[in-house]
Amino acid sequence: MNLKIDETKCTECGRCAAACSLEKTGRINPLFSRISINRKWPEMPDINVCRFEDCDGQPCIESCPFDAIKIVEGRVLIIEEACKGCRKCVKVCPYSAIRMDDSNRIAFKCDLCGGSPVCVPECVTAAIVYGEAN
Repeated sequence: MNLKIDETKCTECGRCAAACSLEKTGRINPLFSRISINRKWPEMPDINVCRFEDCDGQPCIESCPFDAIKIVEGRVLIIEEACKGCRKCVKVCPYSAIRMDDSNRIAFKCDLCGGSPVCVPECVTAAIVYGEAN
């Protein structure tokens, strides 16, 4: 299962990022959301989120010298206890989906909320959907 993104449907409302940060941190703060919108009005925005099934070679896994990024039950997860904050995964991610929590020097990214991504029902235009890869 994968998130499918259609930037042409995105209104840049930010509901997805608000729902994500609330789910993951208990507060609404886009800095800690696992999804972000790079607004480029009047052009289409970039929706930055892990698209592992669409990612050639999964460079984040290869780049991690601490083996902190793993595929677990079909999802790409960052194992917090193993992450040393080297930022190599941030630099190689083609979707700008991996970010750093500088307060504890841990990388973070979308984990699909355990299989029920909270961003999807918040996206009223269906710019973000969850389903099988094409």
